[in-house]
Amino acid sequence: MGPLRVRLERGGPGLSNQLIDNRPPKGGPLEEAIYLSVPKSKRKETPLTVLTDAQQLAAYTVLLCSDEKRFPKKYRLSFTSDIEKEAVNIVASTSKANAVFVNDEESYKLRRTYQQEAIAQVAGLQARMQVAYKLFPQLKTMGEADKKKRINIACWSGQLYKVKTGLIAWKKSDAERYKDLTGQ
Repeated sequence: MGPLRVRLERGGPGLSNQLIDNRPPKGGPLEEAIYLSVPKSKRKETPLTVLTDAQQLAAYTVLLCSDEKRFPKKYRLSFTSDIEKEAVNIVASTSKANAVFVNDEESYKLRRTYQQEAIAQVAGLQARMQVAYKLFPQLKTMGEADKKKRINIACWSGQLYKVKTGLIAWKKSDAERYKDLTGQ
C-alpha cells in the first residue's frame, strides 16, 4: 500500500471544502472516499449562500405547487404558475447580481439593481403565498405522506424568510464593501 494522498476539493455553492482519500482500491476505480465536513461551529454564512437558498426555495415551490392535493389542477395556469415563475425569477435575479463583477460605480449600481429586483420578487412571492394560504385550506394541513416528503407551509415560509434576510444582508454587505466607489 502506497502513501496516503489527499486532495482538497472545492465545494460548489453552499458546499464545504472536502478532503478526499485519493487511494485507488485494488484493481478498480475509486470505490470509497472519505468526506470530512467543516464542523458546524466553524461554518460561516456567506453572501453567496443566498443563491443556493433561493435555488432551494424555487425547487421547493415547484414541488409544492405541483401537488394536486394542495393546489387544484384548475388553478395551475391561473395561479400556481405565477407562484412558480416568481420563485424562479428570484433565482435569476440573484444569479444576475452575483454575476456582476464590481469594479466601478456603474457595475455596483447594476448589481444593486439586481439585488433590489430579487428583494421585490421575494415580496411578490410572499404576497402570492398569503393569498394561496387563504384560498386553499388544504395548505394548512399536513398528512402522513407529506411528513415523509417534508412538505409543509411552515418550511416554505421559513425558506422564503431565509432568502429575504440573506438578500438584505448581501445588499448591506455590498454597500459597506463598495462605499468608496459610491463616494458615500
